[in-house]
Amino acid sequence: MIIAFLKAYIFTIIIETIIINLLSNRSIWLNTIVSILMNTITLPFVWFVFPFLIYDKYICLVISEIFAFIIEATFLELLLLKNWKGGIIAFIANQGSFLFGLLLC
Repeated sequence: MIIAFLKAYIFTIIIETIIINLLSNRSIWLNTIVSILMNTITLPFVWFVFPFLIYDKYICLVISEIFAFIIEATFLELLLLKNWKGGIIAFIANQGSFLFGLLLC
């Protein structure tokens, strides 16, 4: 399970960092640091906390994705963009990594 988590972690950071860099006008390095920071906080909850607390996998998936979106949108708003675009970029980045993950699994 740890190997699968690490693969998902790296994959998520790569996909979301690319999307954030395409949609944000901040520096590549700042975007990358923020992406790593926000995914380091949210992904362990999505993989280890919510599945332990919520037994229905579909409800767990929905709640996990909503949680990740809210936290990551907040990070983008506060640390990177300081405008309304953080929520939009967080939504696109999360959906991008989620959909690419579905395609690869």
